[in-house]
Amino acid sequence: MGTMTALKASIVDYVERYALDGALHGAKAVAEFPSSERVYPLKKPVIAVGIESVALSGGALGGYYGSRPDGGADVYGRSALVTVYFDIHCPVFQGGEGCHAVYEALCDALLLGDCPFGFYRMWCGGVGYDGDTAANHLRVRAALRGAVTGEDTGIALRDFKLICN
Repeated sequence: MGTMTALKASIVDYVERYALDGALHGAKAVAEFPSSERVYPLKKPVIAVGIESVALSGGALGGYYGSRPDGGADVYGRSALVTVYFDIHCPVFQGGEGCHAVYEALCDALLLGDCPFGFYRMWCGGVGYDGDTAANHLRVRAALRGAVTGEDTGIALRDFKLICN
């Protein structure tokens, strides 16, 4: 499984666990374009999770992140800025307020809870009607910072000098 696919699956699992606590108004979390049959019309909210964009940039010292605590190989990588989207679909009888209630609960789960992903910003557009699901729809975006790392078994960087003229 690729890195971004694994990230998306982990987010879906986290949101689903959070939803089971009742905090997300009974919403079901799924990956974008689920292969299972869709319920039509919706009876409860659904949150579809997808990856919208990924931006990688090099780090200082050639991307050196340090030595592993267990004494293994040194860790190198690049910093990543990932934008994840959450398509919130709510039954029409819940109105636009239903989508916003799920959005606010999702903000609590990803920004204020014990979320392990490093989300730091969330925003949304307006509520609209989606004819494919016969439901209200709200697109939510969230940004997270992380690192994509690999291990190097070569010589470790032990010391460096910074010379300013």
